[in-house]
Amino acid sequence: MASLPTCAVVTYNPTVIGRDEPLRAAVAEMAESDGFALPVVDADRSFLGLATSSAIAERLDADRDAGPDRKVGDVELAGTSLYSVDDSPWPPLTAMLRDGLSLAAVGADRRLEGVMTRRDYLREFADQWAVAGSTPVIEQMADLHELVEATRAVDEVVRSYRATPNSVIPIVHGGVPLGAVIARDLAARHDLARCESILGLRNRPTLSLLHSLASCGHAQPGESLADAARRMVEADATALLVVNKAGRLMGSLSADQLLEFLVAHRHGR
Repeated sequence: MASLPTCAVVTYNPTVIGRDEPLRAAVAEMAESDGFALPVVDADRSFLGLATSSAIAERLDADRDAGPDRKVGDVELAGTSLYSVDDSPWPPLTAMLRDGLSLAAVGADRRLEGVMTRRDYLREFADQWAVAGSTPVIEQMADLHELVEATRAVDEVVRSYRATPNSVIPIVHGGVPLGAVIARDLAARHDLARCESILGLRNRPTLSLLHSLASCGHAQPGESLADAARRMVEADATALLVVNKAGRLMGSLSADQLLEFLVAHRHGR
């Protein structure tokens, strides 16, 4: 049984931000790439950690007057570990799942060379893990405890899930399943929109759940986990609703669940 080489899940030459760059530049880059974290480097490209939209929002909220003049280095950084391409790919994935991060940094001697993302691991799972990936979605999907109408205010939804950031939020409109999102991803997207507003980068209306889920799709209970992972990669989604052929909403499946399953079955391709 082959093992997963770290190089298979590394994206090289990622976009980075310097520690002395203004927060405005980091927020603009995140908005452009539709991401919520950026690797932060020193002048010699030494890796320092990850700047997240949530950490930037906290800094701006705490210091509204001087906030716009703050530098990236003024923000508390996350994910400061730097993994080697020669090491096992499982510790960084485990750390991402534990800390709720979307990427981990790869390099040597503190020099950043690339990143590993949830999307990279999902792609590898979909393409290479045929044995474990043949498990049907219905065996891993989570039950639904609350349906969230797409017309609800995002602030309210984010607050209601603050204590359970790894929960999947199922979104419906008039009872029709639309899509799903992991609570922490919705919070990060909302924080990014707030940062843009505070810094005057974009005068966008309050972020709607409909907008945030525009590309989400559905999975069927009988399809394989590998197919569900492929659907997430293609839709750039981190959660799917599970809907049967009759259109009945049955549950949800998140990227976290798929990746935790991958870790548990890492010795069986």
